[in-house]
Amino acid sequence: SFTDIFLELDDIEASWYYQIAKNRLSVITKLSKLVDENSCEKVIQEIICENLWLLDPSWDRATETPEMKRTVKKIFYPISKNLTDEERNGRFDILYKKTSGRHVIIDLKRPEVPVKTTQLIDQVEKYRWALLDQLEKADEPTSDVETLCIVGSELTDWTDNRIRTEWINALKTKSIRVVTYVQLIKEAEISYRNYLEKAKKRARIVKLLEKIDKLD
Repeated sequence: SFTDIFLELDDIEASWYYQIAKNRLSVITKLSKLVDENSCEKVIQEIICENLWLLDPSWDRATETPEMKRTVKKIFYPISKNLTDEERNGRFDILYKKTSGRHVIIDLKRPEVPVKTTQLIDQVEKYRWALLDQLEKADEPTSDVETLCIVGSELTDWTDNRIRTEWINALKTKSIRVVTYVQLIKEAEISYRNYLEKAKKRARIVKLLEKIDKLD
């Protein structure tokens, strides 16, 4: 009897995650289309803000307090205001999120604008130091701050694998990660498609759900 109960629970859990994975794949497809069209930047921003798992599977939802969000927006505003025209034109938003115990700065670059590593570091470090200063004032740990830069294509000075690796390692020391929109979408899609394939093999309820989907 215990075995039967656990098998049923396993099926229910598998079907639940199967539905989550299917919904997330539909989000990935939508984001991919928008990036291909190189348009609807506000929608791209909203999709990424509402679906932090796109950036990291362990980042399920934002956990920052409204007060902290307002404070960070306030300290980021003068920095954004003082950007050069070139810097301002190359970005369509700078975001702050707290998730899974980490403070994350998300720098969304316009997909069509090329970016150089030194330029990127100069820009995001201003926001990082401002956030670190605020966390110190609030007596919060400063070791869990990460900057994620999403760009249209690999940085312009990553001319070969050796230089690329050197820059990635240099960025890592500053807790800066760079990912392209295409890479972001591809990695997320592979992850959730693999999950769906595994779920098919182990869940009876999943198979039933698939039959219902085909009827629709």
